[in-house]
Amino acid sequence: MRTNRPLYKIICSCALRFLIASYILLICVTNTQAQTSTEMIKDWERAKAYTREYLDAMPESNYSFKPKPEMRSFAEQMLHFTDANFELAALAAGIANPVGDGAAGKLSDKSKSATTKMVMDGYDFVIN
Repeated sequence: MRTNRPLYKIICSCALRFLIASYILLICVTNTQAQTSTEMIKDWERAKAYTREYLDAMPESNYSFKPKPEMRSFAEQMLHFTDANFELAALAAGIANPVGDGAAGKLSDKSKSATTKMVMDGYDFVIN
């Protein structure tokens, strides 16, 4: 890892890699019957804890950071994958998405506390 890059760029890069790995894990988990629900819950709880570390590490002032103007900000990216968590879990469970499709990404308050709450609520929905 290059140490001359600002911390928020390193965090964004790591977060993106983590998110991609999380979705690959979700696809693999839903396609195998060998894994018990207890193991799945442990995996999601671990993913929740790692994601919380990313959210906590990013300074409030950088939640609006965009690597390029046309890209999502850090908060928008976190809320985007939270929408996917809600939508995929609702689909897998055969129930309605409790926040509505795309609602997390449309959250008007993209502060650190509001973003963290929505992301953690998304993980809680998947785990429950």
